[in-house]
Amino acid sequence: MGKIIAIVLVLLAASGCSSVTKIPEPYGGSKADGTVLLSYKFDTAIWRPFDVDYVTANTKARKRCQGWGYKDAILFKTQTSECARYGGLIFSTCEQESVSLTYQCTN
Repeated sequence: MGKIIAIVLVLLAASGCSSVTKIPEPYGGSKADGTVLLSYKFDTAIWRPFDVDYVTANTKARKRCQGWGYKDAILFKTQTSECARYGGLIFSTCEQESVSLTYQCTN
């Protein structure tokens, strides 16, 4: 019985640390400037490891650019982040962060 409890505890602990995949979603951009903006959010209050699905993000940006008459999209190397939700006892702690990716449409 003790071994079963130990195994269950190990499985529960391992599942709590499993990685989550974040998929950036389009939220803006400019056809005239040839830029597409995508973003994803993550909770900072309860930190869990996560991966960003750049393959899907690249596909979404490319489709948006192609809809505007461009051929492709290239991710800028810089990302910006800002607090999307404050909380805590005095609402001074960032509980959720938003990360923005900027793509340049290319021909």
